[in-house]
Amino acid sequence: MRINDYANIFDYWQFKNLKNMEGSDSEQYVHKEDLPFLKAKMAEEKGAKLSFDFKGRIPSPWDGNLKSAEIVICYANPLSNIDDVNNKAKMLKQLSGSASLPTDIKAWNDWYEQKKFGRLGKFENSDKISVFNICPYASENMSDVNWRTASCLPSVWWAQKHLREVLIPMALDKEIFLVIARAHKYWGIPSWDNIDLFKEGNLRIQTNRGGFIQEDIAGDFLTWKDSD
Repeated sequence: MRINDYANIFDYWQFKNLKNMEGSDSEQYVHKEDLPFLKAKMAEEKGAKLSFDFKGRIPSPWDGNLKSAEIVICYANPLSNIDDVNNKAKMLKQLSGSASLPTDIKAWNDWYEQKKFGRLGKFENSDKISVFNICPYASENMSDVNWRTASCLPSVWWAQKHLREVLIPMALDKEIFLVIARAHKYWGIPSWDNIDLFKEGNLRIQTNRGGFIQEDIAGDFLTWKDSD
């Protein structure tokens, strides 16, 4: 494991760093730094099994233009869908960190609508909105064993590092708007809002169960955006 060999999270997530799991009958892409951890867990004969959907699925550490989005919304992990295998090229494009929000993938667009991204303004193909996942591997739900395994993955460490060293300082300086919407404890962020530090600048914490964009937070974002 050579996690310090990468200049930043975008360098880390270059396509050349994806590997196919050995012994699989279909394409199962994972990051090469995560591979030893995932293989060891999947080889266990006892205990709960991982429910990540690796088959034909490109990892999704983020959606949209994470490099220069105006608002970044932090979630847990991507939701798997049966049609993901048909969108490989579009998913690969997302790894650049500068692609627009992939609303041309129907299942993903439906998810953005469910999370009420419309409250942020026009979000179709937007290069101003980005979703940032702490875990890049898709599943229908994040079971306990998924979370225990994810917490050990270098890809999750890189997501935490980028949040703490890049995004939070930018939000506190009002360079971007940052919302922690889900998986607070795995991001290392409190899920309560009575800490003054987390009321500064453009950093917002949501605690609603569905992770949809709250009206008050959307209002704060639009007010800040219009003030520029």
